[in-house]
Amino acid sequence: MQLPRVLTSHVCFHHILLLSLLHPLLLRFSASATEPDRVALLAFRAAITKDPSGILHSWNNSRHFCRWPGVECDDPDHRERVTTLALESMSLRGVISPSIGNLTYLGHLLLSNNSFYGEIPPEIGRLAQLKDLNLSYNALSGTIPVSLGLCTNLLGIDFTGNLISGNIPAQLGSLLKLLVLNLTVNKLVGDITPFLGNLSSLQQLDLSSNKLTGEIPSSLGKLFNLSHLDLSVNELVGGIPPSLGKLSSIRMLNLTGNALTGAIPPDMANLVTLQKLDVSYNSLSGEIPPLLGSVVPLRVLVLNNNNLTGSLPNSLGNLTSLIYLDLSSNSLSGTIPPSITNLSSLQVLDLSFNYLVGRLPEDIGLLTSLEFFQVSENGLSGPVPLSLYSISSLQMLSMPYNQLSGTLPLDIGDTLPNLSFLGMASNRLEGKIPWSLANATSLGQIDLSRNNFSGRIPANLGNLPYLKQVSLGNNSLEARDAEDWEFISSLTNCSQLEELSLIENDLGGVLPASIANLSIQLKSLTLGRNRISGFLPPGIRNFVNLVTLSLNENHFTGSIPDFLGELVNLEALILYGNKFSGNIPSSLGKLTRLNELVLFDNDLGGSIPVSLGNCQNLNFLELSGNRLSGSIPIEVLSIGSLSNYLDLSNNQLNGTLPLEVGRLRNTPFYLSPSTGFREAFQRV
Repeated sequence: MQLPRVLTSHVCFHHILLLSLLHPLLLRFSASATEPDRVALLAFRAAITKDPSGILHSWNNSRHFCRWPGVECDDPDHRERVTTLALESMSLRGVISPSIGNLTYLGHLLLSNNSFYGEIPPEIGRLAQLKDLNLSYNALSGTIPVSLGLCTNLLGIDFTGNLISGNIPAQLGSLLKLLVLNLTVNKLVGDITPFLGNLSSLQQLDLSSNKLTGEIPSSLGKLFNLSHLDLSVNELVGGIPPSLGKLSSIRMLNLTGNALTGAIPPDMANLVTLQKLDVSYNSLSGEIPPLLGSVVPLRVLVLNNNNLTGSLPNSLGNLTSLIYLDLSSNSLSGTIPPSITNLSSLQVLDLSFNYLVGRLPEDIGLLTSLEFFQVSENGLSGPVPLSLYSISSLQMLSMPYNQLSGTLPLDIGDTLPNLSFLGMASNRLEGKIPWSLANATSLGQIDLSRNNFSGRIPANLGNLPYLKQVSLGNNSLEARDAEDWEFISSLTNCSQLEELSLIENDLGGVLPASIANLSIQLKSLTLGRNRISGFLPPGIRNFVNLVTLSLNENHFTGSIPDFLGELVNLEALILYGNKFSGNIPSSLGKLTRLNELVLFDNDLGGSIPVSLGNCQNLNFLELSGNRLSGSIPIEVLSIGSLSNYLDLSNNQLNGTLPLEVGRLRNTPFYLSPSTGFREAFQRV
C-alpha cells in the first residue's frame, strides 16, 4: 500500500533533521579516531632537524594529514588512517620518533637514502599491519629491535648501508611471510641465527659486508624458495654446508671474502637453477668438483683466491652459458682442457697465478665473445696460438710470467682493435714489435718487457691517445741514431702517459730534445742499462709529477743538473754507473719525499751536501765509488729513516765520525777505513 504523500514528506523531514543533529557528533568521532595518526606524524616531523627540500613544511593543519607529502591513506576500510609513509631520498636528518609506533594501520615505512641517525625505535614492533620496512642508506646505529619479530605481516626488511651493530635477533625467525631480508653493509656481529631457516617464504637473504662469525647454519638449506643468498665479506668459518645443495630455487650464491675451509661440496651440483656461484677469497681446498659441470645455467663461476688443487675438470666445457670464469690464485695444475673452447659465450677467463703447464688450446679462438683473458704466472709454454689474436672482442690480453714463445702477428692491432691492455712480460717472445699496435686506439698499457724483442721501437705509438704505460725493458730493442729515437717524439702526443720503461736494451746515442714534451703526467722514467750518452736534457725539469727517475749504467756525462731539485715528487733518483762529474747539487735537499738516492760509480767530487739532511724520508743512500771529500755531515747521519742502506765507501772522506753515527747501528753502513777516519770507525 502506498503511503500518502504528506506522510512520506513528513518521514523524510525527520530523517534529515536527525542527520543534521548527528553530523557534528559523527565528525567528532571520526576526528577522534584518526587523531593519533595526526599526532604521531607531527611528532615524527618534530624529530627531524634538517629538511632541505622543505617537504615537511606543509605538514600542518591547513590540510588533512592524508594529503601531506609522503603520506598515503589508501586502506578502503579505514580511509583516513595512514597506510604509507614514503620519504625516500629527501636528505632528511634526524632521529626516527618512537611515535611511529602509533600509526597502527601503517603498511609501508619507506625512509631510505636520508640521514636518519640514532636507534631504530622498538615501538616499530607495534605496527601489526607493516609489510614493507625500508630504512636503507641512513646512519642508523644500535641494534635491530627484537620487537620486529612481532610484525608478522612483514614481507620486506631492508637496513642496507647503516651502522647497525649487535646480533641478528632470533625473533626474526618468526616472520614467516618475509620475502626479503637485506642487512648488508652494517656492523652486525655474532653467529647467524639458525632460526632464519624458519623463513620458508624467503626469496632474498643478504647479510654481506658485516662482521658475522661462526659457521653457516645448515638450517639455511631449508629455504627452498630462496633465489638470492649473499653472506660475503664477513668472518665466517668452517665448511660450506652440504645442505645448501637443497636450495632448489637458488640463482645467486655469494660466499666470497670469508674464512671458509674444506672442500666445495659435490652437493652444489644439485643447484640446477644456479646462475652465479662466488666462493672466492676463502681458504677452500680440494679439487673443483667435476659435477659442477652439470649446473648448466651457470653464468658466473668465481673460485679465485683459495687453496684449490688438482686439474681443471673437462666438464667445465659443458657450462655453455658461462660468461665469467675466474679460477685465479689457487694451486691448480695440469693443462688447460681443450673443452674450455666450448664456452662460446665466455667474456672473462682468468686462470692466473696457478701451476698450469703445457700449451694454450689451439682452438682458443673459438671463444669469440672473450673480452678479458688472463693466464699470468703459470708454467705455460709453446707458441701462442694465432687464433687467440683473432678474437676481435678482446680488451685485456694478460699472459706475463710464462714460457710462451713465438712472435706477435704483424696485424695484431687490426685483429684486436678493442685491446686496452697488452701484458706479455717475462716470456720468450721474439721478433719485432708490430707497428700495427697503434691501430688498437684504446690501448692504455703495453708491457712486453723481459722478452727477446728486437729492432726499432715503433714510431707511431703516439696514435694511442689513452696510453698510460709503455714497458719494453729487458729486450734487445735498438736505437743507433736520431731516426731510431723518433718514437719519443711520437709519444709526446700521449697526454696521459705515466710510465716509460726502456731499461736494459740496446739504446745508444743521445736523448732527443723532444723528450721535454712528454706528458706532464709522467711518474716513472726508467732508461737504465743502455748506452745512452750526452748530458741530461734540461727538458726533464718539466716532469713535475715524476716519482722515479732511473738512468743508471749508461754513458751520461756532465754534472748532475740543479733542476732535479725542482722535481719535488721524486722518491727514487737512480743515476749510478755513469760518468757524471762535478758536485752533488745542494738542490737535491729539496726532494723531501726521496726514499732512494743512488749515485755510486760516477766521478762526483766535492763534499756531501748538508742539505741532504732535509731528505727525512731517505732510507737508501749509495754514494760509493766517487771522489767525494770532506767530512760526513751530521745532518745526513741524523736522518731517522736512513735504516736500509748507507754506503759512502771508496771516496776521499775524512775527519772524525760524529756521535750521530751510533744511531745507524742497525743500518748496513760502509766506509773506507783508509780515508782518514779515526778509531771510532771500528766501533760502528
